[in-house]
This record gives sequence, structure tokens and C-alpha cells, in this order.
Amino acid sequence: TLKRCIELALKNNEMMSIADKKLKSARGMKQEAFGHFLPSISGSGSYTKISEVSSIMGFKMGEENNYSTKLTLTQPIFTWGKIFQGYKLAGLNEKLTEEDYKKTKNELILNVKKAFYSVLLAQQYVAISQEAVEVIEKHYKITQALYKEGRFSGYDVSRVKVQLVNIKTKLITAKNALTLAKKSLLNLLNYPLAESWKITGSLSMATDSPFYQLEKLIQQALESRPEIKQAEIQERIGKAMVKLARAQN
Repeated sequence: TLKRCIELALKNNEMMSIADKKLKSARGMKQEAFGHFLPSISGSGSYTKISEVSSIMGFKMGEENNYSTKLTLTQPIFTWGKIFQGYKLAGLNEKLTEEDYKKTKNELILNVKKAFYSVLLAQQYVAISQEAVEVIEKHYKITQALYKEGRFSGYDVSRVKVQLVNIKTKLITAKNALTLAKKSLLNLLNYPLAESWKITGSLSMATDSPFYQLEKLIQQALESRPEIKQAEIQERIGKAMVKLARAQN
């Protein structure tokens, strides 16, 4: 079904997998940027062994085994907004990646729907062509019988035979189109087990669709499309980068 196809595509499609990894990466970068607000701790240690310790009047001037350890804690107090702007940039990049994820998801669902209904349409063409072949074959047999009885001419038989050849050619074309449509759908699903599945659905027209005005559709697109939101976020990123550059002074 269409619902099952969409579920499989969202789970297995490579483009969705890439978009998901990019989103996880952006969230990790945001967490990393937040870490700059917190104290950092570093430690070091050393060991030195002196083979021969010098002595003066029987007193050793040191130890044979020498140990040294150091623990350092650093806390940023004031950075003129560099840390804050870096964290803000990471947050905006996360939002930008989220919109890219939504865009990839929307495009995938749209392509799955197109491919799914292309399969249904191709199946209908095959069924219609198959039925037409059966009808013409019966007509051809009747024409041959009437020709033997002398009621039809050889031209009539030849004309029906040409029709039969033409409709069989259309059936082959329809079957090839169905094969290609299925491959396109399976390519989006990226799920090998689906190759043997039967595609089920209907091509009935929706009668309960509300009437939309063009102006409202344009307004809704401007408010909802990921590309528009990405452009707005990129503008905010640009402003944050200017502030970050000024902080270098």
C-alpha cells in the first residue's frame, strides 16, 4: 500500500539516512559549542629517574626517583561574546539542518507517491491492453471462420490481423512501462524484499478536497516551505558571524 511504501522509504532510503546523520552531527556540534561555557580540566604527570645522584659531604643533592603531577582548571570569565556567538551559530546550524531534513523527507514522500501511482496507472494500462488483446483475438478467430465460409474477404482478415499485432505491441509496451515503474518505486524504497510484493491501491479521484485560492496557497508556502525557513536562518547565521568577527577585536 502507499502508506507501507512511505514507511519503508523513510526507514531505508539512503538520502534520508544521510539527512539523519547530518542532523545528528549538527546536534553534536551544538553540544560541543555549549561545552565552551563550562570549565575545562587538564592533568599531566612526569617521572624522572636519575642514575647517579650527586652528593656533597655525604649528603644527597636530590632523589633518584622524581615524580611531578599537575592539575589545571580553566573557566572562561569574559570573552567578549565569542563563546555565546559560537553557541548561537551552532544552534542556528542545527535549525538549518532540521529544515534540510524536512525538505528531504517531503521530497521523498512526494517522489514515493508519484512512483506508487505510476505503478497503479501502468497496471491499469496492462489490464486494458490485455483485455483488448483478448477481444481482438476472438474477433480474429470469428473473422477467419467467416472467411472460410466466404462471408469475409481476405482483406478483412488481414485488417483484423494487423489490429491484433498492433494491440499486442501496445501490451508489450505497457508491460515494459510497468516494469520500469516498479523499479523506480523499489529504488526509492531500498528494500529488496519488496520486489516480490504486489502493489495495491486505487486511482479514484478525491471528491472531498477543499477549494483553495491561489493567494492562500502562496502565503502558506511562504510560511511553511523549508527552503524559505532555511533562507531566513542563513540570514541570521550571517548576522551572528558578523558579531563573532567583531568580537575578535
